[in-house]
Amino acid sequence: MKIKKNKFYFILFTNKKNNFLNKMILKIKKLLPAKIKTKTIFKILIYNKKNLDLFDKYEIQMFPTLIIFKNGSVIDNLHPAQINESIKLKKFSNFYN
Repeated sequence: MKIKKNKFYFILFTNKKNNFLNKMILKIKKLLPAKIKTKTIFKILIYNKKNLDLFDKYEIQMFPTLIIFKNGSVIDNLHPAQINESIKLKKFSNFYN
């Protein structure tokens, strides 16, 4: 997967896909400014042979882990409790400043 500049990426690394993760992504999307949503790409990557190199590259040790990229660089790496806390605090809009 290639990370492009001038885009924001929210990549959720997990061991299995489920409705809880989809709801989490929807909650995050709702917190983002409208003008930024078109520049933001959301992905859920499941731990498997195809994605193993990315899980290793970003040292994923807990599921789910959310990594946020801005202009091709990692700007945050959140573990499960941090993701939920960030949603509660409506923290995600801060990344676009």
